[in-house]
Amino acid sequence: MRSVKFPEGITKIENALFKWCTSLRKIDLSLSSIQTIGERAFYHCSNLLQVKLPDGLEEIGERAFEECGEL
Repeated sequence: MRSVKFPEGITKIENALFKWCTSLRKIDLSLSSIQTIGERAFYHCSNLLQVKLPDGLEEIGERAFEECGEL
């Protein structure tokens, strides 16, 4: 998986959902209804290059993007 785009209706990315997903390179949340990114949701996605966040984002959990050295 190289990119992720979430559909409308999803409000939360669960804790550690993409933890250690080293093939992930892009995340597009800009057109989604996501309000919360859980703790360590993208922990150690070491090749993640780009994240587009939605305007309605209310919370980013602890260490959500920790060890994402390419960001």
